[in-house]
Amino acid sequence: MRKTLTIIFFCLLLLATAAGAAEKGLTIKAVRSSSYAAFTRVVFEAEAAAPYALTRSQDGRSVMLSSYEGPFLLKSPLPVVHDGVIAALESHEEGGRTYAVIRLDAAA
Repeated sequence: MRKTLTIIFFCLLLLATAAGAAEKGLTIKAVRSSSYAAFTRVVFEAEAAAPYALTRSQDGRSVMLSSYEGPFLLKSPLPVVHDGVIAALESHEEGGRTYAVIRLDAAA
């Protein structure tokens, strides 16, 4: 019983932290990538837990990352990736919102 109450307490604490971060938006402090034989990994390091939106483009050739609510800030430059799976990583602004765009290549 005590273990269950402890787990519930920590879950509520994390929920409160995420709710506060949602109001501040999403700040990315670093971006790194690694290419492997079977896949490519892109890691976006956030300053704090916050909800985000990951949207695939209509043509399926790119994926856009943005803040669910509030501003989306990129504090570091995006790495250059061109490995057959990812064609490019770039920042894009549209309608007052900022996005990190992952352009997919033929092997994706």
